[in-house]
Amino acid sequence: MNVTLRPEHEKLVQEKIARGAYESADAVIAEALRLLRDRDRNGQGTERARLEETLDLYTLGVDMMAQNLRRDFPEASQDEINRRLRAWLDADDLSDHTAEYFRVAPERLEKLVR
Repeated sequence: MNVTLRPEHEKLVQEKIARGAYESADAVIAEALRLLRDRDRNGQGTERARLEETLDLYTLGVDMMAQNLRRDFPEASQDEINRRLRAWLDADDLSDHTAEYFRVAPERLEKLVR
């Protein structure tokens, strides 16, 4: 493979070699590609971790809402609590995108990460 560098990139490569940081242009490019690969891996992992944390917080919020409903309506059956919780989720248009929605089908989560 032949690669043509822009003049500013070629200058940077030559400076790195002149300073003794690398022995050759190949070594500079190899390091740059390694860093790019690591950045991509870490970036995706970080993004996914943030999304997982968001889903966990969402789940926690739903659980807290259910607890609040149980406290506010102590005589309500579990079905009534679930109905009220579903009404709350529907009112906020969240019913189709629960944390479980993403966990059951990981490809949905991958689409958000990209």
